[in-house]
Amino acid sequence: MTRTLRPIGERVLTRRDGPSTVTKSGLHIPATAQESKTQRGEVLAVGSRVTEVEPGNRILFNKSAGTACELDGEKYLLLHEEDIIGVL
Repeated sequence: MTRTLRPIGERVLTRRDGPSTVTKSGLHIPATAQESKTQRGEVLAVGSRVTEVEPGNRILFNKSAGTACELDGEKYLLLHEEDIIGVL
């Protein structure tokens, strides 16, 4: 049985992008060089009061923002709309 999670109010459900370990030119990036203060992700669902983003948008947000959750073995992040830095 697959469960769904619907954000409430001004919350946004996202899936974080994993860090890229290889550049476009084929160079491998060590884990210590992958640390960043901003993260990227994809918007999966939005609450009823969210106005700036919609499902499918790619976004930037602070590394420390949001609440991590796991549902059916998948990891997600619930953000407040104000924690989103920008849309890519």
